[in-house]
Amino acid sequence: MSLYQDLNREYLETEEAKVAYVATHFIGKAMDWFDTYLNDYRTNTEDNRKTETTLIFTNYDYFEQKLRLTFGDIDAERMAERKLLKLQQTKTVAAYVSAFEQVANKISDYGERALMTRFYEGLKSDIRYEMIRMEKPTTLSAMIKQAVQVDDELFLWRQDNKSGSGFGANGRNRKNHDKGDPMILDANKENRGKSFQKDA
Repeated sequence: MSLYQDLNREYLETEEAKVAYVATHFIGKAMDWFDTYLNDYRTNTEDNRKTETTLIFTNYDYFEQKLRLTFGDIDAERMAERKLLKLQQTKTVAAYVSAFEQVANKISDYGERALMTRFYEGLKSDIRYEMIRMEKPTTLSAMIKQAVQVDDELFLWRQDNKSGSGFGANGRNRKNHDKGDPMILDANKENRGKSFQKDA
C-alpha cells in the first residue's frame, strides 16, 4: 500500500483518502471490522463521533497500527487453528494435553464439541481404542481425564509385562496375554472362558 501511495501522492493528499483507499481492498472480517468505524464516520458529525473513529480517519499511521494489531491477532489465531489440526500425541497423554491446551487457548471460535473431536483424533490409536469401550465423556475436561487414566493404565500394563509379574493396573492377572498388543485383552479373556467350559 505504501508504494501505491508514494506513486499516487497527488491523489491521496489527505489522511482520509489514504484510509479510504486501503479500505477498498478489505473483505470478510477486515471489512466487518472497518464497517463499525465507517458507519460512525458517515452518520455522525465530528463532535459526536467516537474518538477511535476520528483517529482512524484523520491519522493514517494510527489506522495502519490499529490494523496491524487487530489482524496480527487474527493471523495468530488462524496459525493456531492450523497447528491444532496437525497436532498429534507422540509421547504421553499428559504431554499431548499440555500442547493441546496451549494451542486451543489461542482459538476463540472453537466450541466444546469441536475441541473434543480434535483432541480425540489426535490421540494414539491404542488410547482411542480403550476409550471406545468406556463411558462416553460429555465435556473436554472429562475426556482429558479419561485419556490420562487410560494412558497410565497402559503404561503400568506394559511395565508389568516387562517385569513378568503379569498383573495390570487393575490388579488383573495378565501373564497369559500377548505382550505386544493390549487390544487383544478381551479376545484372550473370551478364549480362556471357552477353555474352562470344555474342561468342566
